[in-house]
Amino acid sequence: MNELNFEAVQLVVGEPNIQVRNAIKSALQEKGFGHISDHNSLEPVREAATDAHTDLLIVDTHLGGDPDHVCGLLRGIRHHTLGDNPFLPVIALTGDTDKAVVKKLIDAGADHIMGKPVAVTQLEERIVALVRARKPFVVTSDYVGPDRRSAKRRPDPDTEEIPLLEVPNVLRAKATGEEDPEAVRAAIEETVAEVNEHKRERNAVRLVHAARRVAGAAGAAQLHTDKAAKELQSILDICNDLEARTRDTGYAPVAQLSDALAEVAGRLLERTGDADDRDVRLLPELAQGVQLAFRADPRHEDLVGLITGMIASAERSADRRNTGRG
Repeated sequence: MNELNFEAVQLVVGEPNIQVRNAIKSALQEKGFGHISDHNSLEPVREAATDAHTDLLIVDTHLGGDPDHVCGLLRGIRHHTLGDNPFLPVIALTGDTDKAVVKKLIDAGADHIMGKPVAVTQLEERIVALVRARKPFVVTSDYVGPDRRSAKRRPDPDTEEIPLLEVPNVLRAKATGEEDPEAVRAAIEETVAEVNEHKRERNAVRLVHAARRVAGAAGAAQLHTDKAAKELQSILDICNDLEARTRDTGYAPVAQLSDALAEVAGRLLERTGDADDRDVRLLPELAQGVQLAFRADPRHEDLVGLITGMIASAERSADRRNTGRG
């Protein structure tokens, strides 16, 4: 690590055990880290993750008690619902041998996962790797993070080949001195826009597959199954994500079509044992409409016609349902 300079790096350490925390802090100070903030609870780490000047996060799985809390924090970072830098380098520490916990950390988008007790030399190696050889990111409907497909991870089997994305890395800029950190920070916003574009595409593909699976469940009578309910909930979650990622963009009108899809999926989810076959048939049509709308030029007048027609179909279906219920 001698050829790298970590004096200006803003490092945040979240570790509940004071001995481990102090050992990590002391070792990294010896390696030249000049700005280390350490915490024994989750909330200040969450606040630090929203700070644009945080360059590296090292966090223990049980900082918030249940590992799901830390995994939720990491997902919030990666999916850009927490803070302004979804590309923040993250090293997760865990004493768990449970494969389910490790998988959650992987799916949450951690760059590296280290078992405890922590070997300081290995921790240093992981940090150098984040500077010298950080993996490119992939973006799917449910995963944003370093590419692990070389490790046979297939986060979204329903999609076509997923492109790799080189992401801005302020940690590298500060440690190597080869880039202007402020210029890299400026690049984050541009790359976030690119991630949103990939995310919209992946979400649209996932919507079509989920809607077809629901419609293919032998009609409304089979919608009471857990599998169908899971697909419907997935559609609702994706529609919510699409709404957030189309806000203040040229694709904002597509949100109306996504809202209509969400309404139909919501009706089916609420009435899984008594669903309307027309809603079942309409679901994949609306999902296909969302996908076509994203592929079209948002300024094209045909897009307005597509959205208007599809929403009208959804509204007629809802009116028939309400009339039938009298």
